[in-house]
Amino acid sequence: MKVFSSGSGNTIVINGVTYRGNNVTVNDGEVIVDGVSMSKGNVKIDIVINGNVDKVVLTEQGSVNVKGNVGGDVETQSGNISCGDVNGSAKTMSGNISCKSIHGNAKTMSGNICH
Repeated sequence: MKVFSSGSGNTIVINGVTYRGNNVTVNDGEVIVDGVSMSKGNVKIDIVINGNVDKVVLTEQGSVNVKGNVGGDVETQSGNISCGDVNGSAKTMSGNISCKSIHGNAKTMSGNICH
């Protein structure tokens, strides 16, 4: 999973821990902020982004809540997506999608889409 933040004042909350950075990566439960390992371990990832973001791709199980807009795509493997406007597409395999507007496609295999 990678999160590319577009504003320097944005915060990203992963499993209840707040991080600040321009490039946040979660790989097999390890959180890496701007190239520095911050934590390891969790299987399920719950993300809250306070502010606008360029794109979110979560390749692990977990939910994404963007308290702002997404400049591109937002995607999760299995979990809910909640955000403001999405300039790209929104996709989850198993979960609900709830966004203000989606300018691209919206797809879920098992869940509801509300925009």
